[in-house]
Amino acid sequence: MDRVAVLVDAGYFFAAGSALVGGGEKSKRSLITLDVPAVLAALKQLASKTTGRDLLRIYWYDGASARSGPSAEHIRIAHCDDVKLRLGFLNAAGQQKGVDSLIVTDLVELARNSAISDAVLVSGDEDVRIGVVLAQSFGVRVHLVAIHPGRGTQSPQLKQEADTWTEWGASDLKPLMSIRPEGNAVAATAAPATVPRLVPAKTNGPAKQIPEIDTVVAELLAPLKDQEKQGLIQYLQANHNNIPLEFDGKLLARSRTAIGRDLVPTEKSYARTRFRMLLQAKP
Repeated sequence: MDRVAVLVDAGYFFAAGSALVGGGEKSKRSLITLDVPAVLAALKQLASKTTGRDLLRIYWYDGASARSGPSAEHIRIAHCDDVKLRLGFLNAAGQQKGVDSLIVTDLVELARNSAISDAVLVSGDEDVRIGVVLAQSFGVRVHLVAIHPGRGTQSPQLKQEADTWTEWGASDLKPLMSIRPEGNAVAATAAPATVPRLVPAKTNGPAKQIPEIDTVVAELLAPLKDQEKQGLIQYLQANHNNIPLEFDGKLLARSRTAIGRDLVPTEKSYARTRFRMLLQAKP
């Protein structure tokens, strides 16, 4: 079938991309903001320009925490048209595992089933080289995409197996991702007038801590861009209104620090409810 699949190793994309955009230093994932619609549009355009084929779909490979599951960003990507989210896992050191095997499996199965004639691969790991070789044995042309400097971010052995090679530079990546400075202080923003302040059921102590918790919630949400907030909203809708653990942990830890002691159940409930309300409030 004359179609093209795009396979993206998100670990490589974020690591090499953030180093390029950030001037040489890789950034923590929590500091990177991805313009998902722009990324997908750029990948589709690249696939069309490189192969002239119709798109089958984009496969997005990443690692997820075994404890917290898919992140808000994963949920946002999974809900996009023409995208298949494929998740490995993160080990204790935060390194993704099982992703390369997913890429190899999909690449080979798509080729074996004649589902594609071409594959655009965004990866730098030599471990996916065998998948390239096997896909080619079924007649699929593999077009490898590197992030500058490709010589330093991508395996030479992987590059030599590809049918074509393309390198994305800073001008390609900067419209797609941005990086927040680490430790950048963000002033607390006042709660929107449309969001009423809640009062915990027990007011013999916890209610006095409402201002501190409100400040924590505002500071946690303030750095987020609209697309990140939309991803969080989609996560809430898909997960019974539960806050992603990556945010819930920060919310409770910062609230505990702000009031100088462990939170009682009513305070935890208040903080989470306030987070949801401010997240979904219209400006």
